Amino acid sequence: MPDPLRTSMDDLGILMFTSGTTGLPKGVMLSFGNIFWNSINVDTLVDTRPGDMNYAAAPLFHIGALNSFTIRAFVRGNATVVRRAVTPEQALLDIEKYRVNSAFLVPAQLTAMAKSPVFNDADMSSLRATICAGAPVPTSLIQEYAAKGMAVQQAWGLTETAPFATYLPARMTGVKAGSCGEPMPYTEIKLVDVDTGADIEEPHVAGELCVRGPNVTIGYWNDLEATAKAFPDGWFRSGDIGYRDEDGFYFIVDRRKDMIISGGENIYPAEVERALHRMEGVRDIAVVGGPDPKWGETVVAVVEFAAGQETDLEALRAFGETQLARYKLPRELWAVDVVPRNAAGKLDKAAIRRLVLDRRAEVAR
Repeated sequence: MPDPLRTSMDDLGILMFTSGTTGLPKGVMLSFGNIFWNSINVDTLVDTRPGDMNYAAAPLFHIGALNSFTIRAFVRGNATVVRRAVTPEQALLDIEKYRVNSAFLVPAQLTAMAKSPVFNDADMSSLRATICAGAPVPTSLIQEYAAKGMAVQQAWGLTETAPFATYLPARMTGVKAGSCGEPMPYTEIKLVDVDTGADIEEPHVAGELCVRGPNVTIGYWNDLEATAKAFPDGWFRSGDIGYRDEDGFYFIVDRRKDMIISGGENIYPAEVERALHRMEGVRDIAVVGGPDPKWGETVVAVVEFAAGQETDLEALRAFGETQLARYKLPRELWAVDVVPRNAAGKLDKAAIRRLVLDRRAEVAR
């Protein structure tokens, strides 16, 4: 037999591409060390145990499902339930059938499961760790699962951080609902001003999250320029905007690239989406900026309504006024059968912007 291939912690272990929701996908190089330290981070904080049954509901091209709930399970000698495709009903049945102890899901999956006709009768008592990441998690969704006795533990990270960078323990889900938690044990996080790059020390001041640690990517495949841009000072610039509260817990506001600038005001779509998602009849929603000759950009809502519950722009704005400043409210509404999402469950903002332009063009004819 040939000698086993010798590798080091610095060698390339996984080449995984970003979702490309705001541009072309980039090949993220994750070393064996990145993979290892993510496992150490997760197993230090998350209630996982030898012999656990894991559930990777997200596709394996999603770093959370692959590295945190499949590869990590191999290290512990655990089993993982993996399906080529999974419906909300199948996920609920699998959790009950296989007595799943820890699961990784994206918010869109949790939302769909909660709306399933079998949700109320599903036995999910075996779950100790329900990790949700990949997009902001609506507080209303966290509360819905809490009523069923489940603590949805939000985490934050990216493909480039392998992925866990923060985590909210189960005991804190009721106290810090909406937070993505604190930094992982072997990961550092800081906030910087998006314009000046200066460090932000004050609580409740939004800035770009920067990450440093042994779980952070070694760079982008064949793209030295993108790598240098992402690491201007040794810290990885995540492109995510968030803030830290007085207790050190982080809250994600939105992607920097998705920010809408309307009449000189900065508007974060995720904040608007979270507020309007609470409106009765709204099954799914996306908010984007649409070109506007007066304001530069205007807030546009693309909404999937429940059957027979479609509403108009004025009603949507009236609901939003109870939670948002007026300049953040949509000035345009398009109803759709399905809000475009990519295979990882994230809002496909590029496709949504094209949809808005197409709808405008149809009306202008």
